[in-house]
Amino acid sequence: MLKTLAITYIATSVLATLFLMRSPHFDRTQKVFQAAVVWVLPILGAVIISVFHSVVYRNMRTRLQPDRPNPNRKDHIADHTMLD
Repeated sequence: MLKTLAITYIATSVLATLFLMRSPHFDRTQKVFQAAVVWVLPILGAVIISVFHSVVYRNMRTRLQPDRPNPNRKDHIADHTMLD
């Protein structure tokens, strides 16, 4: 049981650290701090940082696509009609 937990901890931490280091969205200081969170908080830290980076990556990807309408913009006009 303990061996399985140790392997899970190391595997998730390594994967989260690799995912973190490949991210172009943060500077070195932020990456080092986030890597520390991954390794200090067993398993939970890796999950938190991985989810955080996936959300940031998804948001950055949608911002880079100018042809795609962004429903979060304040000047976005809803495309619906009133029915009588």
